[in-house]
Amino acid sequence: MKNPLNVGIYIYFMIVAERPFLDGKVIMYLSKNSNAYVLRCFYKRIRVGYCYFDKDYNNDGKIIYVDDLIVEEKYQRKGLGTMMMKYIICLAELEGKSVNLTSTINAIQFYRTLGLRKRRDSSQMYYKPA
Repeated sequence: MKNPLNVGIYIYFMIVAERPFLDGKVIMYLSKNSNAYVLRCFYKRIRVGYCYFDKDYNNDGKIIYVDDLIVEEKYQRKGLGTMMMKYIICLAELEGKSVNLTSTINAIQFYRTLGLRKRRDSSQMYYKPA
């Protein structure tokens, strides 16, 4: 399969969504420098979202720390943030790691729907695989 974005590693996701704008392919690809990873999300060759995360947070190797999860405003509430977080949660489960992040007040419910829990008296959220 030809790589339409001329990038290294890429993953194709077919999206089935209620919104007609997501009737095509959304392409996500993962890049790494040092311990930081960037998961980029493209639709029609336009970057519509990205997520920065660290797989070796605090050098203990047991936590994936999500530093930023950003979806462009025009593309929010269409499943792209969920798709990126599910990828990271799946990665954590495969590697036996937990996921930690700091959430804004507005995003707490979004993370809760994905199975993350809020720490008491904090904006910290976490996910621990079963």
